[in-house]
Amino acid sequence: MSAPSFVHLHNHSFYSLLDGLARPSDIAATAAALGQKAIALTDHGAMYGIVEFSRACIEKGVKPIIGTEAYITEFGRPMGGRDKMKDRANYHMLLLAENEIGYKNLIKLSSLAQTEGFYHKPRIDHDLLAKYSEGIIATSGCMAAEIPSLLNDEHHTPDEIEAERRLNWYLDVFGRDRFFIEFQEHSIAPLQKLNYKLRTLANRNHVRMIATNDSHYARSTDTLAHDMILCINMQTTLNDTNRMSMTTGEYYIKSLDEMKSALSYLELPDDAFYSTGEIADRCDVNVEYPNFAFPDIKIPDGYTYDTYLEELTWKGAEARYGDRLQYDDVLTNRIKHELNIIKGMKFSVYYLIVGDICAYAQRMGIWWNVRGSGAGSVVAYCTGITRVDPLKYGLIFERFLNPSRHGMPDFDLDFPDDSRESLIAYTMHKYGERSVAQIVSFSTIKSRGAIKDVGRLLGQDPSYMNTLSEMVPFGSSTLEDALKESPELTLNYQSDSNVKNIVDLGMTIEGVKRNMSIHPAAVIITPGDVMNYVPLVKPPASAVTPYVTQFEYPICESLGLLKIDFLGLRTLTIMRIACDLIFKRYGIKYSLDTIPIDGEEADPAFKLLQTGYTLGVFQVESSGMQETLRSMQPTTVENITAVVSLYRPGPMDYIPTFIKRMHGEEMVEYRHPKMELALDETFGLMIYQENVMQIA
Repeated sequence: MSAPSFVHLHNHSFYSLLDGLARPSDIAATAAALGQKAIALTDHGAMYGIVEFSRACIEKGVKPIIGTEAYITEFGRPMGGRDKMKDRANYHMLLLAENEIGYKNLIKLSSLAQTEGFYHKPRIDHDLLAKYSEGIIATSGCMAAEIPSLLNDEHHTPDEIEAERRLNWYLDVFGRDRFFIEFQEHSIAPLQKLNYKLRTLANRNHVRMIATNDSHYARSTDTLAHDMILCINMQTTLNDTNRMSMTTGEYYIKSLDEMKSALSYLELPDDAFYSTGEIADRCDVNVEYPNFAFPDIKIPDGYTYDTYLEELTWKGAEARYGDRLQYDDVLTNRIKHELNIIKGMKFSVYYLIVGDICAYAQRMGIWWNVRGSGAGSVVAYCTGITRVDPLKYGLIFERFLNPSRHGMPDFDLDFPDDSRESLIAYTMHKYGERSVAQIVSFSTIKSRGAIKDVGRLLGQDPSYMNTLSEMVPFGSSTLEDALKESPELTLNYQSDSNVKNIVDLGMTIEGVKRNMSIHPAAVIITPGDVMNYVPLVKPPASAVTPYVTQFEYPICESLGLLKIDFLGLRTLTIMRIACDLIFKRYGIKYSLDTIPIDGEEADPAFKLLQTGYTLGVFQVESSGMQETLRSMQPTTVENITAVVSLYRPGPMDYIPTFIKRMHGEEMVEYRHPKMELALDETFGLMIYQENVMQIA
């Protein structure tokens, strides 16, 4: 048996939006630094950060405990109630997943709280808690929880009889091995008085006790930064004496000695501290999925996903390439090579699903395009997913799919912005409304925003703060980077103590999650109910699907869930409308497949690009890009491809060299003779990922 140990079971990260400060990685690192073998994440009303937290803990050699601090309605009040007087009240409820069943039940509780019970807060009721209680460990919670609220005499007459009745209800639901009385100490006078009552209640009913600390930040030195986060949340300033604050400095992840010292007045038994370690030992949850989770799709009898994709590919190849299939070994070998990799990685069904969506768009006359590395797949070209022949442009399949890189493929689908919702609606109709969900997204406090936020919290003049924030270069990921990149900011930082204070405080809050929104494109499709795979959040008004995941898209992808990006592109809408007008006026019918991109018919377009008058033209409308086009004088699609690839931080420095070499004004040089084969078309410069891969 392992030695007794203490584990923190009540912790909030910055996914308790503008209430918690700690990054999940900070929580894991602090537990490791304190020598604690495990730690829990229990964010308010959601499970946004559990995968990120779990991975951070495992990296640090710390066992992750998965939980949430739910909101539960008043006893006997159903979570569906919306009475503004009766149903706004709710209590906190600490819940921890003991096993896989408990984890799935936590997902259901969190999801139903958001999708069905949301009223000011994502709420559950007692009936729902009882229904999904299996595999879950619960506690009496913090001061804002149900039993402590009944005992607390700060705002009302305590009701010890009702508190005991509620305690027995929880014991009936969870049993004595899965329900604990929780004790916290944060230097708040009413809390000490409450703790004595909780200890009496626990002793009288023979309920085990645990010591916790309601941590909202990782270190004691983070108190001011956390207070600023609360001010941002409440839209007030640090000087506001009437605001809510947690400035006792006690809401951090403490050592065992600090915990024992803080609660020493209660004379709790050692079991109250070491029971937390026992709970951690009992909790065993893996948030990772062992396999890719693809929905089942209907295919003709007698086929498997692999054989059906293979048949569609060769039929499509005949339509795309014709007689070339009879003599071009490079083409046929490429198709066979791709199919073998797709089959080996079990992604045939993914191709079939995306292909079906594109086929629907084709049938409905909806324009679409695929951007990104997916355009390097000949199989995608043959099955009608993409429009660009990868062989013609030297695109490499392994940029999209590589057996040595275990991850989901990702076709980025562009649709006209006025048609995007109809494609998502088709997907819901095809796979079931409960199997399709858009994906949450979070905005964070960026470097410039951190400067403005701190200035407002300190009561600084807004115009002065705007001037200071503009010293932070666009693209600076952190204020530390900004100090390296901006001489003006550095000079002021070093010479003005007020600027130094603002920047230093800004560093403590930048990167914190500010609010929740919805990803503009990403959608997941699951086999069966999406709630069996990920927790859900209350859909924002902008959502197309009735469900939105609590996990961001990189997490969904990394878990092996099928993600498709439905990008609404206004440019496609404008192009379609323009082609409709051309047909009405001139009788010429253009589509994405027939718009000329070379030859005499394309000359007017290139002449326009050469003038640099490209305001409103997708990806080449900035003033810098306009000037580059005037210098380059592009005459081919390849020229445009090059300039779009070059016009970004880093490669931008090579634009003058590229243009000079393109016009024969500078000799093309190769760093090694063998590089000429890969860099001939780019005049000796590496501007594409394909260049790097070919050289490697």
